[in-house]
Amino acid sequence: MPEVNHLILDGIDARNEGRVEEGATVVGRVRIGKGSVISGRSVVRGPSIIGWDCNIGPSAHIGPYKAIGNRCVITVVEIDDSIVMGDAVVNVVRKIVDSMIGKGSKTSNSNGKLLKGGRLVVGENATT
Repeated sequence: MPEVNHLILDGIDARNEGRVEEGATVVGRVRIGKGSVISGRSVVRGPSIIGWDCNIGPSAHIGPYKAIGNRCVITVVEIDDSIVMGDAVVNVVRKIVDSMIGKGSKTSNSNGKLLKGGRLVVGENATT
């Protein structure tokens, strides 16, 4: 999975059709879809893709090599080399790497149970 994600993301061009609020940072080749908002002290590093109508922040650290589907909500989390499918909600205070978060899933604070650099595979519509 990570290899295919890398191949696709290595070929993207930067494009911002959303909004990057004051205090948020976007670095490198990042594609932000219509209606998406990057807020607070969030940082998005490319190559990464953020779908449309997403809310990223206020303290999210995204990428590099991150693909986020449409209508996702990602709050306090650090995610690298991962894919988050559409309509997912992620609010985990630990770093997530090499992971797949399923469509419509809700992943919330693990209360310290997720190790730094943890990997997750979360099924469609699951709650963790």
